Amino acid sequence: MKPYYNLKGTVKYISISNNNQAIKQVLRSGPDSLIKIICNAALNVHHGDLGLDSKQKKIFAKYKKLFEILESNNISIIAKRQKILQLRNPLIISKFLYLVLECFPTSCLNLNGKFSKNEIN
Repeated sequence: MKPYYNLKGTVKYISISNNNQAIKQVLRSGPDSLIKIICNAALNVHHGDLGLDSKQKKIFAKYKKLFEILESNNISIIAKRQKILQLRNPLIISKFLYLVLECFPTSCLNLNGKFSKNEIN
């Protein structure tokens, strides 16, 4: 039996953390569903489900290739995790999740790692 893992709490922790080492450790040791949540958030942002202003778009434009990798269905979760862990500044993941959680309430996070617009209300 697998131990219980508080996925919502982990996503919230990453979104508010300012500690690069802590973020990397959580991403390294977290379950695959944590990486899937980050990937699905990237997909939602790319499809325009999250209204970004010009300043936010400029920040995330520097990481366009990373977000394209995260959105891809042809790349394994292991490769996506490695790509995230190779970031010099994993705080971009923290900023990204913070932005997503501002727009999507945590009730939209289910344990399958998907955001659902139907669950917003």
